[in-house]
Amino acid sequence: MKKIIVVIVVILFVILFSVPAIFFYTIRAQGTARDTVYFEVIQGDTISSISKKLIDDNLIQTGSSKVFSLLARYLRYDKKLKIGFYELNGSMNMVDILNTFSKGKQVLEKFVVVEGKNIYEVADMLEAKGLISRFDFLTAASNESILREYNIPTSTVEGYLFPSTYYIAKGHNGETYVRLMIDTLFNQFSKEMLEERSNQLGMSFHELLTLASIVEKESGAGSERPLVASVFYNRINKNMRLESCATTIYAMALQSKGQISQPKLEAAYTRIDMPYNTYKRGGLPPGPISSVSKEALVSVLYPAESDYLFFVSKRNGFHEFSEEYSMHEINIDKYLK
Repeated sequence: MKKIIVVIVVILFVILFSVPAIFFYTIRAQGTARDTVYFEVIQGDTISSISKKLIDDNLIQTGSSKVFSLLARYLRYDKKLKIGFYELNGSMNMVDILNTFSKGKQVLEKFVVVEGKNIYEVADMLEAKGLISRFDFLTAASNESILREYNIPTSTVEGYLFPSTYYIAKGHNGETYVRLMIDTLFNQFSKEMLEERSNQLGMSFHELLTLASIVEKESGAGSERPLVASVFYNRINKNMRLESCATTIYAMALQSKGQISQPKLEAAYTRIDMPYNTYKRGGLPPGPISSVSKEALVSVLYPAESDYLFFVSKRNGFHEFSEEYSMHEINIDKYLK
């Protein structure tokens, strides 16, 4: 009889101490702080679906889904979960993970798209910040479904990425970045205003954005943008080639897949027949050549009135404008030679 009692006591003792041990072993951290995972909780996620994704990311043990669910309900975290992107790591146990989800403090990264930068330069910047690879971003920038969605008639979203300061949670794919920047562009102006003004000017919005990108690249001082815009409008109206150095440089960048952002422009390049070479081809190029600031687009929507057909850099951020080519040649000698 005594032996039976001893056995029962031992069994109870084992149960008493092994159950908590197993429990704490199950909820323990699975790695180290270096094992970082950017985890998304989306609308409609349940404790059960979240636990399965955590298992897939090696953040909780295989087979511990029920323990995670019971723990969440017991601690009432199941009512506090907030959707978003979170930075988790292998040093976090189940309670740490649930606590992170309940606080709703997402991991946000800051990045800046500067006006006048092309898609290759934006891709390089995002990759340098560790947000997304250059390849993934450029793949999204030429995604056909995005081009159709925003009615972009070229092979990339060049020019539609609005220059601004952005904050985004880590872990997003390239399409999210591209849509974020395009949506920001269209949030600057009402669709009705853009359509009305485009009709008044006799150009499509894509053409206006293309011209605005040229103005962006050709303008030094922001105050000159409306005047620079007027020069290009005057040249278009007189069937003169735009002869923009910026478009020819972009044509060269396209040939190198953006590996050369500011190549030295030599006279020989102006004679190469490329779609974006406005020294060789008349009218506007097929599409924008860079990101466009709000000010540059406004200058194209509402250009200054002038009879100027030429301008030359004064090498101080400003330009000298002229109506006649003879005066333009004098200005070239004065400022560039």
